[in-house]
Amino acid sequence: MGGSRNLITEFMSPTILWVVFIVVLLIFIAVSYALLYHWRNYNVNSALVRRLSRVYFWVSGLFLLSILISLLVYSYD
Repeated sequence: MGGSRNLITEFMSPTILWVVFIVVLLIFIAVSYALLYHWRNYNVNSALVRRLSRVYFWVSGLFLLSILISLLVYSYD
């Protein structure tokens, strides 16, 4: 089991994973900004849009938090 862990660690450097995480975070911010703009300016039902935007940000936040925790555990293990 230890041999495969070393192989993965050598293949996937934590630095590369941090760079990928930052790129994903920047893309998430850009897409979220565009979605918020369109949801606020072209909405039909503002109560529904508020509810859906809350769900979007909660789920996305939990997803990004789980990625961050996994990356921290991987980097400092």
